[in-house]
Amino acid sequence: MKNFLKKKNFFIFTPRLHSFGGSFESLAESLKIANYMNKKIILCIPFFNLHGKHKVKKIFALDLISNIFGKISLIEKTLTIFFTLFLNFCLLLKMIKIRGVLKKIVGIDLINRFLPLYLGYNGLDNNNYFVCESSLWNKILIKKVNYSKKNEEDQRNSAEKKIISLYVKDANYSKVSEISLTSISNIENYRDSLEYIINKGFKIFRLGDTFSQNFVFNHDSFKDLTKSKNYNLNLQYATYEKSEFFFGSNTPGILIAIFFDKKRIITNVPAQYSNNTFSLSKENFSIFKKVFSIKKKRILSIEEILSDKNLFIDEISLLRSSKDYVLIENSPDEILNICKAFINFNYKNIKEDQTLLNQYLEIRSLNVDKLFKNSSSLTKLSSLKKYRYSVLNIPKSFLEKYLFNSKYLEEESKIISRTLDI
Repeated sequence: MKNFLKKKNFFIFTPRLHSFGGSFESLAESLKIANYMNKKIILCIPFFNLHGKHKVKKIFALDLISNIFGKISLIEKTLTIFFTLFLNFCLLLKMIKIRGVLKKIVGIDLINRFLPLYLGYNGLDNNNYFVCESSLWNKILIKKVNYSKKNEEDQRNSAEKKIISLYVKDANYSKVSEISLTSISNIENYRDSLEYIINKGFKIFRLGDTFSQNFVFNHDSFKDLTKSKNYNLNLQYATYEKSEFFFGSNTPGILIAIFFDKKRIITNVPAQYSNNTFSLSKENFSIFKKVFSIKKKRILSIEEILSDKNLFIDEISLLRSSKDYVLIENSPDEILNICKAFINFNYKNIKEDQTLLNQYLEIRSLNVDKLFKNSSSLTKLSSLKKYRYSVLNIPKSFLEKYLFNSKYLEEESKIISRTLDI
């Protein structure tokens, strides 16, 4: 059936709605593929969250799905309803354990074929519904999603107010789902940057969830929506959509910005050198957490990280799992500097000298190309396959300190060693 519909110019996909970030990622990729290939779409919408690590079972992005559904043709709507009913029948069988019993009787292959848990594309590495080379992925992913729910009045109002979305994931998110401590940040380190952005004429809306860390910031141009009585997912989506750019920590901020076609300032990136924070434009700015090696008793240069596939490839990176490394958050000054560089680049047409940035991009590219030339199985991973030709912007001040080994790096390493008592 899937192959028949493929031939009829339909693209089937199952968005990962059990995940806040994953819902945006899978929707954005699927819509970009369909747009680029000029395909009609069939959404297979899962209404059950069967993820084992989620303490709070939620389904996300239904408002976005509803808006997309309202814009597609009658035949697309009809097939979407049919396949959604079938998918949720399969998920229900899994939830009530019947699918597991049948799997023991007839085997996993038949069960996956006739009672699948997803249909078509879902954006994961083991999905073979849509496969292409890195060059085509680059052409697809550079396209815009062009999702829009705003009317003309909303667009005028948001342009006048110059709204910014702020999302900083903290340790309290563990109440919702198991997370790695490498992905969290301290919002207090963003205080100076918020003042700077406000002084540039922007209004900031803080987003997140009701468990977000308490943060007192008194200013008429700052609104903490996580403390609002009317706070809900739909308000979050509407705020992201009308924002001029996104500012915050790594995930899910990057994925949200991609879905709504927003530029972004991403800080405290833990281990995403291989996908370059999903960026395909120098309009997007990122800085990474510093990596302190316990064995070497010093901060590793970015060049060292890029030269070691076990560190720079996101999916297998030891930086997320090994106790041999400590990730150090970006300082308030580093976060402020990236904000200044972003505003200068995108709003004042003031560009820093890009010699170090081009060196970074070249070092990354050479190490990625080496894996492809050696036909490494690692090139099947999304971060390399989809973002082989990724580009982004990193402030010159950050690269001066961390791209190569230097006297500054030695001195900062000594300070970190004393702090960690090593």
